[in-house]
Amino acid sequence: MWEGGIAAFKKSACVNSYAAGVDLGLRDRPEYARYCVECGTCSSSTRERPGVAGSVAQAGIAGSGIARTEELPRGEPKGERWRPLRTSALSFLQEWAPKDPEDVGRRDLFADYLTHHDDGLSRSCRPAHLTASVVIVDPAENAVLLVLHRKVGRWLQPGGHCELGDATLAGAALREAREETGISELHLASDKPLDLDVHAAPCTSDPATNHYDVRFLALTHRAPNPGPQREVIASQWFPLDEPPSGLDPGTIRLLDRARHWLSAYR
Repeated sequence: MWEGGIAAFKKSACVNSYAAGVDLGLRDRPEYARYCVECGTCSSSTRERPGVAGSVAQAGIAGSGIARTEELPRGEPKGERWRPLRTSALSFLQEWAPKDPEDVGRRDLFADYLTHHDDGLSRSCRPAHLTASVVIVDPAENAVLLVLHRKVGRWLQPGGHCELGDATLAGAALREAREETGISELHLASDKPLDLDVHAAPCTSDPATNHYDVRFLALTHRAPNPGPQREVIASQWFPLDEPPSGLDPGTIRLLDRARHWLSAYR
């Protein structure tokens, strides 16, 4: 048995202990997988680590605080398991014809990145990876639901990384939103994006890594403020015309677009 047990594993830098867990056949033990993923350092460093049986891809278990690791067979290209979602996302972006010139530029950037990066939807991909998010509004009360993100420390729309089980970018955005807010009744206002955004990725300490975020609009009926979830400190409804201060420019633009959409379809 690996010396030190779980306590030493928690205290360690995670990379060596994760390798030890693999070597000892403990990879599927949730206590090992959980710390490997949540420390945020393993996604790239263990992926090609010598001695680890195959490269390791990560995907969160929906609705839980535990994440799982998936081992790729030896010789399988690192982007192979992302092929279905990558194909779907690439077609989705290429078929979308936005009117805003900035959207056209970002769409072309995202599509070109996926064309040249087989694993461009994986959180381990550098120098960027695609993410998906959704701004949630209650049209009847003209309210928007934002989450206070643990890592970022700022109010944002729900969203995050894609997972291997996601079939579409919209599906990934809705899954993340349901996980972060606990609200199951979410309905997309359109099957097209509301906004595209490029921003520094909070999932890594590397300032050169970006999120290429595809953003949708979802409608729901206002419910009591959901409680804290694994990745968020709090969720809160705000008047769409009076959002909290300190929002980043991308979120401000996103809320402006949500207001415009609501006014156009009322």
